[in-house]
Amino acid sequence: MRIGKRLAIVLALAATGALAIAGIALAAAASSTVSFKFTKVPAGALGTTFKSGKLNVHTHTNYIAPKTDTTRAQLYFDNDIKFNTTAAPKCNTASAAYMNAKTLKDAMAACGSALVGTGTAQVNISAPGDTTGCVLAFNATVSGKPGLALFVSAIPKSSYSCANPATNTKGTVAVRVSATLNANPASLGPDFTGGKWLDFDGSGIPSAAPLSDFNVTLQKGTYVQAKCGDANKQLNMKTVFTYTTPHDPNPPTTSSQTVLSKQACT
Repeated sequence: MRIGKRLAIVLALAATGALAIAGIALAAAASSTVSFKFTKVPAGALGTTFKSGKLNVHTHTNYIAPKTDTTRAQLYFDNDIKFNTTAAPKCNTASAAYMNAKTLKDAMAACGSALVGTGTAQVNISAPGDTTGCVLAFNATVSGKPGLALFVSAIPKSSYSCANPATNTKGTVAVRVSATLNANPASLGPDFTGGKWLDFDGSGIPSAAPLSDFNVTLQKGTYVQAKCGDANKQLNMKTVFTYTTPHDPNPPTTSSQTVLSKQACT
């Protein structure tokens, strides 16, 4: 009887440990970092009034659990950063020309007048490792709201120059990501009240092409502006990632991560 009880205790502890390890694995399905930087154009101090410039946002995700995807990314910007969606025409992301585009040239032919940014991305469309792709950012209408459309063009197991997008025909695989631009919720606090946030829906990204890195700079006249209006001379950004991991034949699991970023300003 004592041996039976001891065995039961050992098995119970082992099961508890296994569950704990599984819980840790689920919680660590992926891990992301975020940085951002607003630069006044032409160069100079921001001051307390809004000035036009360029905004670089760089996100990087390491996927820990197999087959995990980022199904949502919510980027909340300081209220001292603002977006002017009337600074450029809007891309019709539902048009056949945009939806059928594979190369940078295709996307520019469909929405070139709406271009507000460029950059690079890492797309896992080859094994092993990621492939570097080129990104075009378009001012757009998304689900009836102002938003941003990111068009990624890549070549499996290769990378290429992102220069001259209007004539660049190198890409063979395209991935499209879009986000609505919304007013920040009041619950974020005074640094964010009155600011905007981008809600990227990644659920439409093919599981065979998870995105691990975005490094995009937005700049188009007055499209993005900022000022240094707070006493602490700091711009803030909050990003919430949602990860989904499949567990066939069981339902998929989701986890989230919040990343806080900041930039000193003058």
